[in-house]
Amino acid sequence: GYQVYLNNIPVTDATGTTILDAIDFSSLGNVEIIKGPSSSLYGSFIGGAVLLNTAKPTPNQTSLQKQTIEGNYGLFRTTTTLKTANSKSDLTVDYGHQNYDSFRPHSSSTKDFIRLNSDFRVGTNQILSTFFSYSRSYEDLAGEIDASDFYARKPVSNAAYLANNSHILLKNFMFGVTDNYQIDDHLTNKSTLFSSGFTSGQPFAHGVSNSTQVNFGGRTAFDY
Repeated sequence: GYQVYLNNIPVTDATGTTILDAIDFSSLGNVEIIKGPSSSLYGSFIGGAVLLNTAKPTPNQTSLQKQTIEGNYGLFRTTTTLKTANSKSDLTVDYGHQNYDSFRPHSSSTKDFIRLNSDFRVGTNQILSTFFSYSRSYEDLAGEIDASDFYARKPVSNAAYLANNSHILLKNFMFGVTDNYQIDDHLTNKSTLFSSGFTSGQPFAHGVSNSTQVNFGGRTAFDY
């Protein structure tokens, strides 16, 4: 019931499906939630809109950052970020990798993601922004177990899921170009052309589900 945008690119597709796995939340600079009538600017979803925007580099600086997270059950995540900016343009490149084993057999996951976004100032009234991201995640499925086993952290899994090597393999991409134009002191326009899509493969307990989807489109909005 809600619509998600990342840098003005729809994450929620026309069927109402939102794949949050495709977003590296550590890269976000701000999040805006719009409820009520004004959310209709972003679609007819009754729950409103969630606007995600990636963080911008510090002006006139270049930096290379590396973050590492470790935790229980084999959790290991590393993110490497290159940021650079001058008076006319900026660039951010992210690469991340994550492993997690879980306490249950056949319940591990692996994720890889890369992101590139940049801004280019054209004259004094116009900024062109580009965004690209690609992610791949592989999740083993251990299946349903009794609640008492789950809360007791017993290392058991559903036999039917194990027999069919159940898992989810998801590959996702997003691409967009946005033109921000200051028409005068009171009127601005933001126009975006975008494309996104994914492929997924999911053997489950008693079958398999595969799908491929590609979306493309554009949106423009005037703000007075």
